[in-house]
Amino acid sequence: MDKELEEAAKNYGWRVKTNTFSDQVKANELAESAKQDFIAGAKWQAKRMYSEEEVYNLLLQFPNEKELDVWFEQFKKK
Repeated sequence: MDKELEEAAKNYGWRVKTNTFSDQVKANELAESAKQDFIAGAKWQAKRMYSEEEVYNLLLQFPNEKELDVWFEQFKKK
């Protein structure tokens, strides 16, 4: 699993834990559940996103291809 995703999920679970039950067992269970839900949500969202290659191939289907490379480089995430 992606290290950044794992760290973000851990931080989210910790925030849930510190802002909920005073009962440590319940707080730990809720934190672990929140962490797993966070990871599942991130994976679901990632599946719905287009890759750079997919977007580029879609843009190639448009009629004005001359400036496509310049435009694409300007707006892609770095």
